[in-house]
Amino acid sequence: MVLQTLLVLLRRRPPQGHKLLVLATCSDEPVVEDLGLGKACSTVQRLPVLRDADELKAVIEEAVRQWAAEAGEGDAGGIKEEGVAAAGAGGKDGARSGSEGGDDGEVAGRGAVMEAGEIDTAASELGSRPGGVPMKRLLALLEMARQAQADEDDAMAGADDGGAGERGPVSVTAAKILECALETDGAA
Repeated sequence: MVLQTLLVLLRRRPPQGHKLLVLATCSDEPVVEDLGLGKACSTVQRLPVLRDADELKAVIEEAVRQWAAEAGEGDAGGIKEEGVAAAGAGGKDGARSGSEGGDDGEVAGRGAVMEAGEIDTAASELGSRPGGVPMKRLLALLEMARQAQADEDDAMAGADDGGAGERGPVSVTAAKILECALETDGAA
């Protein structure tokens, strides 16, 4: 029933003068074909499994730049070289500080930073995993690590100052990314 409804909706043309973009991801391409969903798509983009540390590093760096852009730090923000942010304004170590996302515990809007050495370590460790890392999994791991670190930072800040202090960018580590990978390995 759900599959039939999905197929009908995917095949339906949008009203004249309107456009529709549907993005879907799947790690099991034969299932998509068996269900007939592949025929409903006008374009299919296959993403390779990331095996090389340089490929992983490029994706991690781009994710960190996106985190910085969310917080208004610019395109090159978020990646720290030797303890100094590559871009950003004000705050500790040149990184943007403050809680731009409000005081609702959300990570979005806070930005995140990651030291270049941590990026290299994470890319190297993930690249050595048998079978590599699918793009979707890598992005999920990065977001899980950012959220987990933000939760830990908030808990520490709450214990130190009763939760009244400013929340700066989340500093994500390779260890946190690998911890999330280990946690999800058993669930995958």
